[in-house]
Amino acid sequence: AGYSHAAAITTDNQLWTFGAVSPINTSSPVQVLSGTGSFSQVSAGNSFTIARDMNGILYAWGQDTSGQLGYF
Repeated sequence: AGYSHAAAITTDNQLWTFGAVSPINTSSPVQVLSGTGSFSQVSAGNSFTIARDMNGILYAWGQDTSGQLGYF
């Protein structure tokens, strides 16, 4: 769980998140990238989330006030 949000991978490898994290703020779970793939790992930080799908592709979203999402 992050500072004000949580993320979880279900037994069928679908990713869900809820709470206060950009770009959404919801108390109900929201499926991330619905229908596009399966996830193997997720980590929720302070106002950001990073997830890896089964193909090894990383996804990151949330606030990037201190480079949490990486520098390009």
